[in-house]
Amino acid sequence: MANKKFEEFIPDLQPWNIYEERLEQHFVANGVEEEAIKVAILISSVSAPTYTLLRDLCFPEAPKTKTFAELSQLLATHYGGQVSTWRERCTFFDLRQETEEKIADWYARIRSAAVTCKFGADLTKVLLNKFVSGMCPSKILDRLCEEDEKATMEQMVSLAMKTENAIMASKTSSRSTVNVHVIDHQQASSSSSSRVRRQGQDGGWQHGTRRTMHGSSNINVNSSVNQMSKCKICGNKHKNSCKYKDYICNICKKIGHLARVCLAHKNSVNFIDSEAEEDIYTLDSIESRIVDLCHVQVKVDNPFKIQANQ
Repeated sequence: MANKKFEEFIPDLQPWNIYEERLEQHFVANGVEEEAIKVAILISSVSAPTYTLLRDLCFPEAPKTKTFAELSQLLATHYGGQVSTWRERCTFFDLRQETEEKIADWYARIRSAAVTCKFGADLTKVLLNKFVSGMCPSKILDRLCEEDEKATMEQMVSLAMKTENAIMASKTSSRSTVNVHVIDHQQASSSSSSRVRRQGQDGGWQHGTRRTMHGSSNINVNSSVNQMSKCKICGNKHKNSCKYKDYICNICKKIGHLARVCLAHKNSVNFIDSEAEEDIYTLDSIESRIVDLCHVQVKVDNPFKIQANQ
């Protein structure tokens, strides 16, 4: 059995003309054709205050004695009031697309505003003009302006939506792309610390040493050096045979090691070996790219002695 009951009409939620259209479709869907049944459904679907108003509008006759069309007209006149067509058109032509408003929403908004403007046969032409001229400045508007003025409403709306989708896809693709080739200058500077290690007997600075360093601010030292064993000849870490194996120690005067690893050298802190000076800073497997030059000065507080081979 068809459902004859329809939702209640509430004036604050929807205008009467919209409710009337939906009610008529309810009649069609449920096969309601008899006039008396249509009137009965209408009367039973309005609220108590609305029915009281309807009785007053029908007085001295009762609402049930009227036709559905007559009752609808009474309610439409009461709730609809007088609409100024010119004022509605002013509102329509003042419409502007919002910055983040989608094309589909903008198109639906101008169509809705045109309902009460009574454009008649010119409706499609007016809608097309408003659709384009009311758009906010964007690549979509630029693309539409390239089209011929004879383009139809459907063509322009379709083109605008396709352009909008292409722009959105392009933005999504750009955000997902990772650029691995660009290094910020600050990152290069912050990573410039070269892990330079002082090689000495006591692991600290020898008094009397004064050294100025000129070098790259982007030096990477191969960490594999730390995994090598310490050379007994020079005290450094390296793979190949030591180049100092034939040097004479300046402490014990024996061949085969430098003063820094000499067992006889226990307490000398003001002595520096000239052959070993070049190895004060050990840089192995250096990959250098000069970004900034820097100068480091070391203040000498104690006298020092340098002995060089003749």
